[in-house]
Amino acid sequence: MATISSQQQPRLQGQVQPCPMGNGTAAVVLITAVLALAAAVAGLVIDGVYTGARSTAEVLRGYDVVTAVLVTPALALAVGRARRGSLLGRLVTAGLLADLVYGYAFYVFATDFNDLFLLHVAVFSSSLIALVLTIGGLDLATVGEQFRGMRQVWPVAASLGVLAISLGGMWVAAAVVNELASYRPSAVELLELRCERPFPEVLVQVLEGPEALDARPVQLVRHARGAVRWLLDEAAASKLARRG
Repeated sequence: MATISSQQQPRLQGQVQPCPMGNGTAAVVLITAVLALAAAVAGLVIDGVYTGARSTAEVLRGYDVVTAVLVTPALALAVGRARRGSLLGRLVTAGLLADLVYGYAFYVFATDFNDLFLLHVAVFSSSLIALVLTIGGLDLATVGEQFRGMRQVWPVAASLGVLAISLGGMWVAAAVVNELASYRPSAVELLELRCERPFPEVLVQVLEGPEALDARPVQLVRHARGAVRWLLDEAAASKLARRG
């Protein structure tokens, strides 16, 4: 009967050699957590910091709540486990950092400029660096051995892969199509957005009507610093109460 020496025996699932996260990587992750917490708290405390449509501002505040209450505390706990050699702690750290990268990419690239822009850039940059360092420090052979034989891993991995491809494809396709078409909405399109009334009537509502940024986002020009000069025809100008 053949025998297997102790050196040849495979390790059982769960008996994974600890591989503590390095001090440098842990420091970058903790700095990222502090920056994300500061950005989230500032977004919640500072009134009116998010410019643009009210609906977008509420979405960003919702992200801030999740970041402050869930993401940053969980990130601090996960990096502590990763520092003690926990593979699960390292994987959770990578997942939370990926969430910050995706979320703050939206803050930086898809929202109007605001007073927290530089802080959002700092969070996005540090979370991206921390994510690369965290994933780069993973032993893929150890990760594969830890999850070997766990059939429930594949449905989760497949669903996350489909989600990533769908979201990434949606944003990339929209950006490429708009760039190739060189599409820029005209002033009339902006004024008549979600409105079926003629241009002169819409213009009166924009310049002299009550503020309704969700329906007429072009009203933001009323808050611009300096002077805004409108070139109107007689039909549009005749509808205005104020002239000149």
